[in-house]
Amino acid sequence: VLYRYFNEFMHKIYFYKIIYINLLQMIKKILVLLIDFHYIKKFRFNLLLVLVFVICVVGCRNVADKNVKDLTSVEKTTTGVDLSFLEMEDGAYVIPWKYLLRLQMDSSYNEQMAMVVELPVFNDTLKALEGKQVIVEGYYIPATETKDNQIVILSAFPFAECFYCGKAGIESVIDVLSVKPLPRMKTDTKTRIRGRFRLNAENFDYLVFVLEESSLLEKD
Repeated sequence: VLYRYFNEFMHKIYFYKIIYINLLQMIKKILVLLIDFHYIKKFRFNLLLVLVFVICVVGCRNVADKNVKDLTSVEKTTTGVDLSFLEMEDGAYVIPWKYLLRLQMDSSYNEQMAMVVELPVFNDTLKALEGKQVIVEGYYIPATETKDNQIVILSAFPFAECFYCGKAGIESVIDVLSVKPLPRMKTDTKTRIRGRFRLNAENFDYLVFVLEESSLLEKD
């Protein structure tokens, strides 16, 4: 009898032990799930942050790309150079000679002439002035070889010191082309001329600087 009661007691203990073990395993699984869920929520939150960051970056990049495109379109028309440092007079830029005298030259072989020639390398400021109305003050030198007073030379230096006497560079003279004949003046007359500024690196019949549609301005 005692053995039977003892045996039943042990079975009950074993049964409750199994229940206890199973209960502990279940609690453990629940805790694991809760922990995993916490990390999942944290992961989802981090993922959300990453997505928001990516969206912001892409959005900002699109705006930046648009700004770059807009800036590029502006640079195509203005070369991106601020010309506000130049004085304006009646809608024209007044160009001091110092900006023209900075012109650099580069040696290059020209197939048409079959020789090495000096070609101008125009800087950004000069490129920005291309096609603009400008005013330049200089010494009047008639182009006697053309016998045409619609084509004259404006020089930074008097004739005795100018390019044609070999005492200055080609950057110190400007071809002045006018629609109407310019008034005849004495050589070395100090004058101011207005015209459309052009750069020339290809046509050897003209100087590297050209003023088109030019007109003579009265000195103050």
